[in-house]
Amino acid sequence: MKLINFLAFQLGWFGCLLTVRKDDASFGIGIVAAIVLLHLVMTLDSRREALVILVTALVGAVVDGLNVGLGVFDVRPAGVAPWLPPTWLIAVWALFATTLNGSLSWMQGRYLLAAMFGAVLGPASYLAGARLTKSQISFPIPDQVGAFLEWSPERVWDFTSGRSIWILAIEWAVVFPLLLLMARKLRPVWAESSD
Repeated sequence: MKLINFLAFQLGWFGCLLTVRKDDASFGIGIVAAIVLLHLVMTLDSRREALVILVTALVGAVVDGLNVGLGVFDVRPAGVAPWLPPTWLIAVWALFATTLNGSLSWMQGRYLLAAMFGAVLGPASYLAGARLTKSQISFPIPDQVGAFLEWSPERVWDFTSGRSIWILAIEWAVVFPLLLLMARKLRPVWAESSD
């Protein structure tokens, strides 16, 4: 089941971002919605899992809303309000939530490791998203996208040009372990015994 969960996440993530690139966010959101609904149908305790998904999507809306509002990165088209990320980005957070008690459940209880993974893979996901969506996600500091997509070490480690990536790394080092903890607290009893 964890492999299926991982593959479903990858399918949804790529599907959503590639359709956003083609300016068809509604189709990408539909892909994510179908995967999330299928996940809920296949979960034994869909109410708890739905709560994990809802809380994660809300956390994602707040975190990325702050990122957009503070200029950590720009997203086009903008969300419903200038301080809200677009719906497709919130949908990706909901999709990510399906992995917390699924393919990423092995990290529950390993919060230092989760913080390290979050610090590296969180920004990497945004960078990959920037590359896949082309102009949909951009980093506002001149040459920053080029610096990170080309992985120029001088620019990455320079805080001025790498500010956005450092901020994302710190956010994900905190948010990812907290989401894992929340998912573990809401995890059904049957899931605890199956680990």
